[in-house]
Amino acid sequence: MDNSDTKETKLNNRTTNGFLLLFILITAGLYSSGDTLPYRTSHSSETLAVAQADLRIIAAEPHMSGSAAHKKVRDYIVSELETIGINAQIEKGHVVSNYKNETANSVTAAYVENIIAKLEGTSDLPAIALMAHYDSRDSNNGAGDDAAGVVAILAAARELARNNNHLRDVYFIFTDLEEYGLLGSQQFYRDNPIHQKIELVINFEGRGTSGPSTLFETSEGNYSLLKHSSMATKIKGSSILYSVYKNMNNDTDLSLAKEAGIQGLNFAFADGFFDYHAGGDTAENLSSSSLMDQLNYAIDLSYYFANLEKSPIADDQTQSSNATFFNPIPGSFIVYGKNTTYLIGILAILTSLFWLYKQNAVTNVKSTIKGFFISLFTVFIIGLIITVLNNLLFKSFDVGTARFWRILYQYHYILIAYVLIVFGLLLGLMVVPSRKPKIKTKSISTGIVIVWILCLILSLTTVPYASYLFAWPLLLLSTMRLILNSKNIKVKLLLSSLELMVISLLVFPLGYLMYVLVGYAMPSIPIALLALSLLLAAPSLEMISKSFSQLFIWLIIIGIILLTVISQRTVFNERHAQPSSIYYLQDENNDQQYWSSNLTDLYGWDKEVMGENPKSIKSDIIWPNSNDQHLVKPITKTKLDKAQITVLEDTSEDLIRKLKIQIKSPMHAEYLNLFFKPTIWHQASLEGIEVPDLPPEEESQEWWRWRYYAIPPEGITLDLVIAANQPFEMRVIEVIYSNKNKLKPPQLPKDHMPLPYGWSHSNVIIQDLDFSYQ
Repeated sequence: MDNSDTKETKLNNRTTNGFLLLFILITAGLYSSGDTLPYRTSHSSETLAVAQADLRIIAAEPHMSGSAAHKKVRDYIVSELETIGINAQIEKGHVVSNYKNETANSVTAAYVENIIAKLEGTSDLPAIALMAHYDSRDSNNGAGDDAAGVVAILAAARELARNNNHLRDVYFIFTDLEEYGLLGSQQFYRDNPIHQKIELVINFEGRGTSGPSTLFETSEGNYSLLKHSSMATKIKGSSILYSVYKNMNNDTDLSLAKEAGIQGLNFAFADGFFDYHAGGDTAENLSSSSLMDQLNYAIDLSYYFANLEKSPIADDQTQSSNATFFNPIPGSFIVYGKNTTYLIGILAILTSLFWLYKQNAVTNVKSTIKGFFISLFTVFIIGLIITVLNNLLFKSFDVGTARFWRILYQYHYILIAYVLIVFGLLLGLMVVPSRKPKIKTKSISTGIVIVWILCLILSLTTVPYASYLFAWPLLLLSTMRLILNSKNIKVKLLLSSLELMVISLLVFPLGYLMYVLVGYAMPSIPIALLALSLLLAAPSLEMISKSFSQLFIWLIIIGIILLTVISQRTVFNERHAQPSSIYYLQDENNDQQYWSSNLTDLYGWDKEVMGENPKSIKSDIIWPNSNDQHLVKPITKTKLDKAQITVLEDTSEDLIRKLKIQIKSPMHAEYLNLFFKPTIWHQASLEGIEVPDLPPEEESQEWWRWRYYAIPPEGITLDLVIAANQPFEMRVIEVIYSNKNKLKPPQLPKDHMPLPYGWSHSNVIIQDLDFSYQ
């Protein structure tokens, strides 16, 4: 080796070290948990301080609809609006859900209390509305979901009221019972004529306690709306998120606005997702940056659209198409229409094909095809490896519910481990060509470009506004490679650095967000995207592997060690609490009272309360037809007052029986389950509202379930029309969460929390009634 070769090798090692470090820093930054500062803080620290004070009051405790805490939050919101000179109305009423996501063989209904306030404009232009829900789940304080949205709207109301000279009416809508079926929103958009005056709804949500607030959903034909929004404030969002969200079985209050034909924007943060509907969703744990994002959106967008003379919704076909939108670098927001989307996609394909031609991919078809299949196989194998590792990690934790939460609490560390392993595997792949001359890095480089071109074509033909994920990396990398085509080590280094930065900026943030949304359950999806992206920079990976030939081994080893440490780590503490599920069960049918748990794998404090040998019973004493087991510990306690069931009318004519039944809950149950044994149904209504989708005569299920939330003090009335010659039985299950007179198990330790989606620390009263003719 001559002296020049030695110098080049040293330069190669030094510079590769430099850009590798830069790459790792960029990646770490983009994959960090979302306490990222907002793109701009357009409003004062005083605005944030007032919002945080609101948040501490609203999210002081769980405030499920129907509870005393819920009424306190309702009254506080009304009081704050009136303080700033805005009159607020409480819209009360019963609602029976007929939304598309209604569970089969069940009915959801409630007594809702929406808060509607209006700030009048100076013109007769269509109104705009800001919307968030003010109820929480029973198991959490609801700081992120959705007190942050509520206080953002209050902040916007204060700003608009302070400068009350805007053109459009602005409605501030705080819906009730979003958590249990969008029930408040259903009542507003179906029964309140106000919604017909609204042209645009801006909705605020939360799925965790940190992360940047992102535009994850819009109405259809959003190009003009997004162009206006980008002029109002700095938006964070991606049309890919919108395309993914559209195909998920999830909804928010904006879903009902869109169903009513109203345009809309939907913002939410999604990091710290282990706090979602869990005990950690408190004001203390909510990121100030996430809250500031919501404040900026609410204030900036409401001010802009309230003073917009022209409609933000275009009436021509070009301007009303679905737009492509994304953040190429922090602080920027790109929006372009359908025609531009196709133009950029076609340009990316042509540029990539030209680069392939320059790489002699046409003359070396066999090599290119080999690289194509190697790339696909590599991505598949990496996804499989991560799936296996995730399953092993899951099994290494404690049994049952505990393992699920331990994974949730450590998801950042798990992601780091997976990224190290994937990066190591890809670097190892780059070592193969030097040991097996028949496989060349160049063939992998050309093969992966073919994969990306096919992905781009598929996205252009199916979801065009999600195609930017493939179009821009292909376009930029192919262009740079054509321009910087040189054997000079400095030029190659510059190209490699640019390649990795393009991928880091365009793909990695989306991959991280995908991991946040689905990674704990399906990490192979975002990890496969990471592998697919890094393979596109195969020449850069080759440079790293040549300079650090053993690096891939160490990265894999470190990743596995980190996973091993995680699997042995106990993380339950006050910030990351252990879920608990113990409640008081009063079985009126058998005159028994228990401490009860729907978990059969007791651990920690739950096991201490229930004892070493709790009694196992079939869950069908609570849940009809259930074959599960339930753990109970018989106790002697003062019994709670059960629901009062009164038959107001019972008449029969021509084999048709009409029953009017009134149900009252002396314990003010927040949640009522009604189960009806099968009969032939002719009609059913609740508080005069017809119940849709009666069970057919041939229905095989034994019970028809009604769920009712926030039962009012005067109770509810059912009007049932059934077959007179059929038996008729009903089971009433009351669930009481917040009544001061309820019976409680021993004090829950600070490092425990009620199990989300359970009845933990509630009272449950069960009684069966037989209305059959004797």
